[in-house]
Amino acid sequence: MYLLRAHPARLWIALLPPLAACAALIAASALGALALPMLPFGIAALVLAFGLGILVSRDLPGRRRIETRALQLQAVSTVIGKAGGTLELQQVLDAVTLSTVEVTGVRGCTIKLLDPGGKTMSIRSVAGLERRQSELPARTAEDIATRSLMEGQPVLVEGPLRRDFPELDDATESLLCVPLRGDGAGTNPRGTAARVIGALCVYGEKGRRLSPDMLSFLSRLGELAALSIANASVYESLKKLDDARAWFLRRAAHELVSPLSVIQSISQNLLLGYLGEMSGRQKEEIERMRARAAGLSEVVGDLLALARGRAQPLLPAAESPAGTVDLCAVLSETVAFFQPAAGERGVPLSVGAPCTPCPVRGSPEGVRSVVSNLVSNAVKYSPSGCPVSIVLAQTAAGIELAVVDHGIGIPAEEQERLGSEFFRATNARAFTDSGTGLGIAVVASEVKAMGGRLDIRSEERRGTTVKVFLPAVNTPSAAEHRGQGGREGAG
Repeated sequence: MYLLRAHPARLWIALLPPLAACAALIAASALGALALPMLPFGIAALVLAFGLGILVSRDLPGRRRIETRALQLQAVSTVIGKAGGTLELQQVLDAVTLSTVEVTGVRGCTIKLLDPGGKTMSIRSVAGLERRQSELPARTAEDIATRSLMEGQPVLVEGPLRRDFPELDDATESLLCVPLRGDGAGTNPRGTAARVIGALCVYGEKGRRLSPDMLSFLSRLGELAALSIANASVYESLKKLDDARAWFLRRAAHELVSPLSVIQSISQNLLLGYLGEMSGRQKEEIERMRARAAGLSEVVGDLLALARGRAQPLLPAAESPAGTVDLCAVLSETVAFFQPAAGERGVPLSVGAPCTPCPVRGSPEGVRSVVSNLVSNAVKYSPSGCPVSIVLAQTAAGIELAVVDHGIGIPAEEQERLGSEFFRATNARAFTDSGTGLGIAVVASEVKAMGGRLDIRSEERRGTTVKVFLPAVNTPSAAEHRGQGGREGAG
């Protein structure tokens, strides 16, 4: 018997009261306690007992249905709970098939999904069966079964029909398949039939027939599993689209790097007079061309950084120091690079950082991109006299980098667009023409790739605070430093 199959007991329950009454009558007669005038009352009690047994037995199917429904809901909840833990399509499919075998006790389970052409179904996940056995060539009978499933009808294969299905070996009693519908139910909101995207199949073990309750259970499970599969399919499609977009960004940016470098180099040579003297008007036009090429080079650099960050998988927390970058050293280099520009603008730039290394997991290019974009934005959007402070701290949970400025800030109504590509706030565009609108998008992408978190707080005309939280890397020196509490210096 399978888990969801009810056990009939109506007859025995119906007989219990009258049998008890008969036993009492026989015992009373044997003891001489039952007089002849009392016989009608004894018969009446016996009839009443039979009636009570019938009433109890008539109520039993209702209780059985409730118990079976409860078992079904519990089993469906178990399967969907395991499948809902991920958005990766293959992981969802494997979770459904494996969990179905576990909660029902069937021999095996498969999920077939419709091929892109929409005419055939291919097995995408198998549990409890050998993959080779479940992928045997289909026969005509199987083609008919597939057409029935695509029309939204369940398919049961047992008895003589088994020989027409090569995937059913001697150890398999029967096969039951229910369609998986794209909208999860029989009809969509427009009232038309929902599109079938595949089938959920279970294989009954030899000598253990699939119960009628299995069809009801499998149908309910198929409706919810189809929703999980549809969501995972959409996620997979979006992921492929994002990968294609990142590939295009990398390709386009790489194609622009070389010609832009050549334009800047030639323009610089012309301005320095290496190719002869030029008039003031000529120099003005060449300088404009050089400035435009430099601005476009900045955009290309940000596009490459953005594509690189999106192409990297999320980095797991690792104990090994391999693949780590000293964030403290990168911060010192970056501040030294921007210090002259900050001085020219009259923006005081202060740094508080530990004297010992601050290792973070990531690529050198990615870490430099995060730090340089944050410092550059803080200096760029701070009026003269408004200080910028940078604080790097080590904690037990990881490393925190905070960049605080007292510049123009970001309007509250525009802050929800922070991180969008090519977005620049209205006051930022009015304050300076310089900027690509990719800086925060690059930072967010790189921080996510490093397994970190980004927090931005801003108030217009009051300034902006950007904090980056990165997981700790347990190198010996870093662990020793965290144990001592760390020291701070100024730069």
